[in-house]
Amino acid sequence: MPLIRLFLDICLFRKGPQDVPASMMLLRFALAAYFLVGVALTVLEAPWLEGIAQVLLEAAMLLAFVWVSLLAAGKTSRWLQTLISMLGTDALISGVAIPLEALLLVNPQASVVHLILLLLMLWHLGVVAHILRHALSQTLAVGLGLAIVYVAFSVQVLVMLFGAPTASG
Repeated sequence: MPLIRLFLDICLFRKGPQDVPASMMLLRFALAAYFLVGVALTVLEAPWLEGIAQVLLEAAMLLAFVWVSLLAAGKTSRWLQTLISMLGTDALISGVAIPLEALLLVNPQASVVHLILLLLMLWHLGVVAHILRHALSQTLAVGLGLAIVYVAFSVQVLVMLFGAPTASG
């Protein structure tokens, strides 16, 4: 599917948010994928309603973060493409994490799985930095700094409200 290929190309740093069509239909698709994958991942360790609440909160924080970042840079016209990129790549990477998290439920001591999940999280951080770099017309260092701030903030909010970070993040 061309759309999955586009998100994969962004995850592989071959393309950026500027390559994503600015389409409300595509935003709805990416948001649905983000929500479904996020809930599937979260409910591995949390009750359904809590998982849904966590994913909705994560989505709201992501939407706000992207908007505020672009607003500060004077690039709000890029919001739709940036948001679609963030949602789509997150859904793709989190989808890879689902079977790994399920394996940990069976064997919590599987150190190889822990290592792979750590690498996935670092990769995801790099992808977010890559997207932000292009969306904000900044250096990769600025994108990475913003990505780290966003992840640290969102994890703190989730810990405060739900007691532990979700598996996705």
